[in-house]
Order: sequence, then C-alpha cells, then structure tokens
Amino acid sequence: MLQELQACHPTVFAEPGFPIVRNNPTLYEHRIRLKDESEPPPRRKIYPLDQKELAELKSTLQSWLNSNRIVPSNSPYGAPVLFAQKKNGKLRLCVDYRALNK
Repeated sequence: MLQELQACHPTVFAEPGFPIVRNNPTLYEHRIRLKDESEPPPRRKIYPLDQKELAELKSTLQSWLNSNRIVPSNSPYGAPVLFAQKKNGKLRLCVDYRALNK
C-alpha cells in the first residue's frame, strides 16, 4: 500500500529540501523578523518541572543533540517547554511559542 502511494505521489515522499539531520549547522541562516525591532527578543524562563519531567527533558535534548537534529545555540530568543501526558503515560514535549508568535 505504501509503495503504491509513493509511486502515485513521488514528490510528497521525496527527501525534504531542508535536511532534518544537518552536517553543517551554519549552512542555513534563519532570521526572525519582529514587528518592533527596538524591543528585546522574547525570552521566557523555563516552567517549573518535576524530577520525571526534568529527566525526560534532559534525555530528549541529549538524544536530539546526538542525532544532530538540534545544535547548541546562543540565540537571544527563548521559549519555555512543558510536558503533556499521553494516554499511554509517556510525556510529550511541548514548546510554548506564544510570546514569540505575539
């Protein structure tokens, strides 16, 4: 079934133009344009996390760093994270971008 869909819609299943795993993180420049450039960039403190959530956050970040999905950043922007519990009891990482989207 999947092979049929891939054959019918090859562009949908093509490799993305922006790779998920980056060999050179400086290859792509991204700029966030603010409505008022004179205001400081939105940066919020982290929400309080319990021990289980903190362990999950550290584990997730380390996994993403190891797989090159993310790279360390010195960006002046920041958004807090929180966790939502899935039906199976596992935690889902959510990023609160409301301040940035404002």
